[in-house]
Amino acid sequence: MEGDDKTRPNPQVPSPRARLAGVLIAAFLSCSPSGSTESPGGALNRADASSGLSPTLALRVEGDTVRLMLRVTNAGAEAVRIDFTSAQRFDFLVLDAGGGEVWRWGAGQGFAQMLGSEDVTAGATLAWEAAWLPGDRSGSHEAVARLASVSHPIELRMPFELSGK
Repeated sequence: MEGDDKTRPNPQVPSPRARLAGVLIAAFLSCSPSGSTESPGGALNRADASSGLSPTLALRVEGDTVRLMLRVTNAGAEAVRIDFTSAQRFDFLVLDAGGGEVWRWGAGQGFAQMLGSEDVTAGATLAWEAAWLPGDRSGSHEAVARLASVSHPIELRMPFELSGK
């Protein structure tokens, strides 16, 4: 029936509970020490823990480049199918100290609008990388890594510092 699509929740739009969790995570991160180079799933992970997927976000500042890597490992005993609504599998964002977006890996890119999936066998890892050139930016920032999945959405956050030039 026409109009039904408008009443169904959009799986890509975070629920109020998920948005509240994001705010609580951001508050938690603002109190935690920076300098960490890897963030395991756990408390910083917006994901379904029962899936067996174990995500990590790694970040390295190398000279004038910030390198980000999202890894998703199937720590379970069974294969997991990860479903997507487009060809985009991941995204990385960098936020400033006030939470404003200063960079997004997927910005300006075109992704085919097609259903797809990735099967992750037990013990296997999927990994995605990106590099950001911060220019003369300095100070506190936060890296965000997202798995663009409708079946197993994941978001990890990690604070980091830039010393500038």
